[in-house]
This record gives sequence, C-alpha cells and structure tokens, in this order.
Amino acid sequence: MSVADSNGNAEPGDISDLTLKRSVHPASSVKNLFAGVPLNAVNVGLSDNGWSNGHQDAYSSDSVNVDGPTGSRLTMRRVVNDRGAMMIMVCNTKGALIGASVRWDNDSEVYLTVFDSKSMKKIAEQPIGNVPGTSFRGGYFFLDHEENAVAINTDSTFSRYETSGFAARGREAAEYGEPESINEMWRSPVIGGTDPNANLYGVMAVGDEASNPNRSRYWTVVTPDGPGSPTATVTTTVKVLDIAPDGTIVSSSQIDTAGYWTNNTLTADDTGLYVIYNSPEGAEGVVHKYTTNADGDVKLAWSIPYAQVPYVKMGMTNTGSGTTVSLMDHAPSGNKLVVFCDNAEPRTHVCVYKETGGSTPPELIGKVPVFRPMRSATEASPVAFNNTVIVSSNFGHTVDGADGTSQYIPNEPGITCVRVNDACTSVDTVWEAALPINTSFGMPQLSRSSGILYVFSGQWSPDTAVEGTSAPTAEPQYYISAYDAFDGRIIWQVPVGAGYPNTHEYGGIYFDRLDEDGSSSKSLYVGTNRHLVKVTSHRS
Repeated sequence: MSVADSNGNAEPGDISDLTLKRSVHPASSVKNLFAGVPLNAVNVGLSDNGWSNGHQDAYSSDSVNVDGPTGSRLTMRRVVNDRGAMMIMVCNTKGALIGASVRWDNDSEVYLTVFDSKSMKKIAEQPIGNVPGTSFRGGYFFLDHEENAVAINTDSTFSRYETSGFAARGREAAEYGEPESINEMWRSPVIGGTDPNANLYGVMAVGDEASNPNRSRYWTVVTPDGPGSPTATVTTTVKVLDIAPDGTIVSSSQIDTAGYWTNNTLTADDTGLYVIYNSPEGAEGVVHKYTTNADGDVKLAWSIPYAQVPYVKMGMTNTGSGTTVSLMDHAPSGNKLVVFCDNAEPRTHVCVYKETGGSTPPELIGKVPVFRPMRSATEASPVAFNNTVIVSSNFGHTVDGADGTSQYIPNEPGITCVRVNDACTSVDTVWEAALPINTSFGMPQLSRSSGILYVFSGQWSPDTAVEGTSAPTAEPQYYISAYDAFDGRIIWQVPVGAGYPNTHEYGGIYFDRLDEDGSSSKSLYVGTNRHLVKVTSHRS
C-alpha cells in the first residue's frame, strides 16, 4: 500500500496500490439531455449494449446507460496490473472485468486479463501476442452474445476465449491464488488477404439475425500495419467468414480495397460494417460501409471521402482519422447518423452524415472545426449519442512507452461538444472546455442516466531541474474528472497518481453493470500504464 503525500497523491513514478477517499460536490447535470433516450443499436453477435467492446456498444457510442460515481463521497482505489495498461475493458453480467492489457515497455506484450470488479483482484490471464509499434493490431477484442471474448492473436488468427463463467467474488475474498488460464474455445486458421504484407487487424460479429442466425459469422479486416510503410500499392481485404465450432472456416467471401489501410476499431450494427481508412500521401481518406447480399457475399454499400494530412501529426499514429466511426439514432428526426473526425489541416473537423439507405452515400449534415489551428488532432473516438458529439484533443501526446519515459510537456488542451439541430440540417458548437487542466488522454465516456462525462486528465507543474540534471523533474499529475455534459463545466477531479505508471495512454473509461444494491452502477474503471483504477461513490 502506498503512502500518499499531503495532497492525497501518490509519489511520482510510484508503482503500488493506493486508496484515496474524497468528499466532493455531487456530480449532477444542470440539464441531462440523455436520460430516457433509447439506444437502438443492434448486433446479434455482441453482448448487451454498453458492455460489448472498447467503444461500449454496436454503435461505438462511448456511452453507457448508468450513473457513474455521482455521490458526495468518493473512493479511488488503484491496484498494480503487472500486465500493463488494461486499456479496453468490458464487464460480463457476473461482475468480471475483461480487458486487453499491454506492456508498452516489454515489447508491447498483450494479455487478455480478467479482474474481479469488486475486489480488484486479477482472476485470470492469457497471452495473445504483441502489438506492433505502429498499429493497434492485437489490442482489440469484443464480448460476444454469450459473453465470451473474441480476440485477435498477433499471428493473424483469432480465438474465442471462454470468459462468460468468470464472476466477482466480493470484497472479502481473502485468497485468490495464481491467476487462472483462460480456456481457448477455438482458434481460427491464419486469416490472410490479397496483400502479402497485410495482417489480420480487426474482427467483429456480423450483426443481423437473418445472415447470422447461429452467431458464427464474422467480419474480418486484413490490412498493412501503420502509417510509415503503406503506399498506394497496399490493399486491405474485408472478409465475411463462417466459423465452425472447431475454428475451421466453413465459407468465406471477400472484397479488396486498393490503396487504403486502417488503424482504428470496427463498428458493425445490424445493417453492415463501417471502416474508416487512411490513404497514401496526397489522397483523401475514405469511410466505407460493407454489407452482405442474399447469398452472403460481402459487397461495398457506399464510400465517402474525408480530408487528411500527408504526415503524422504530433500525438497521433495515423495520417488519416484517429477515430472509429460512430453511429447515432437522432431522436428528434428519426434519422441514423454517421459520425467521425477527419484529419484536416489546419483544423480537424467533426463530420456528421445522414444515412439515406441502400447503396446511396450518406448526406453531409455538417462539418465543424475543432481545437486550435495547426494544433488540432484527435486519436480518441468521440462520444456520440442522440444529437450530441463530444470530442477531445490529443495533439502533442508524446509519451514513449518503450522505455517508460514520462511526458514532460502538456499536450494541447481541448474538449468540444457539438450538437445536431432538431431538423437534422446543421451541426454547431455548443461548448468548449480548453483550460490547461483539460489536457485529456484516451476516450471520454458519457454516463447517460446522469448526464455526466468522465475524462482522464493531466496537469503539469513547473520544471525544477537544476544544472547537471539529465532530465526534467516535473512529472504530470493525472486525474479522473467529472464534467457536466450539458455545459462542459468541471464538477470534480480525483488524483490517480503522477508520472509514466499512472498515464492512461489509449482506450477509455469503463463501468461495471450494477452496484452492490442492484441499482445503476456507481463505479468506473480506467487502465493506466501500470495500474487498474476504480472510482466509486458512496451514500452520504
């Protein structure tokens, strides 16, 4: 257990457990615009909305219909995760947190890990490979209809791992023993594409009942790694595979996309698969929607272009968009909206399109520029729900995970909220939060039933290095922050710790399903480079 300093913060660079209690102003929205609005996302191959993948649901909304920690008394509990940053998490109905943990300073080794959401103890783990330095390949997975994890192994296979049976054992569990191994239910053969330099990058369940009645059909994306090597000659292959219970391929269909590659997660609802692509220097990026025909063959439904830069902006790993495509059911008009951020110069735009159905490309509703000119970038997918999109800045994120070096200079601050009007004809900026404390990391997450936005934030102190010191001495202090999603005000902040071990590089903030009395969850979770962190609110 760590001894906190006089401000309740862990010492810089501390790698230990820590418990911190705080009294705060209760998190309450001035006007919650999200409670009671339905989320119509459907994908029959995924678990319940809110706990199916790294972006929470089939629409990649980065929102969950729970309160989050909204009380006046908070407890922050931080435990060491020796397998690294548990960036992407889901929670099964038995209270087990399932995630992909990555040790950036250990050859980017990836483990599928399971924690008890109550005790914060690790229950099980399974190595699944290594994430390449310029790609997130191998770090993504989803929870399927039976709450088993489908994860990519970095040998271009993917497996179904038995995670449905893991359960929370409670706060009083005294002995856990060594973590169990996770049973591999089946492993696919190597999934290749037309391009010999491409690898299996993403897997997602086919979402509609008619074409996936047995829940055994999967979208796969085979693409080259990273922005440094691909050129106009690269090819990405999208496949639909039928997988037998032993992992063999029963049938497959594929389509090639020449000249494009992707480095973002996949969104698949009951109408098809959405993929956002990077393009070579001088070309536009594109968003593609794929569907299947009556024979089960994959086809391109539509394509829309977007602006990208011919270089990698500071803080990104993409020349194109760093965001996953998000979908929104626009309640006032009944339209389905397609949302993503481009990577334009001098400013990134939030792009909102209206689906028109079939093979007709979506209609542009609006493009809203965000953040400061020439310092505008985001690699954190937006919150996107009903009529609201919230996006955060990542420009200047320079942590070097390979050697555990802290980031000594703040990235550009900025969190921006845009909203679609009721007529679904325009998109406008509603609020901007751009104070220095609003330097953010990873993906903000919205608790819809409370209207509170939870953000991982950083704050820097002046450098106090003296002559002869080889490196700056000031390390950032990191916080979990609660914002009112209605107006962007900060309600409270809870310190997590300082320095590299406490940095939340990528991924989001996640929630368990229910608290101990069966009401809407009062807890959230986040993975830092060396810890799993839980913030819980208690009754006053």
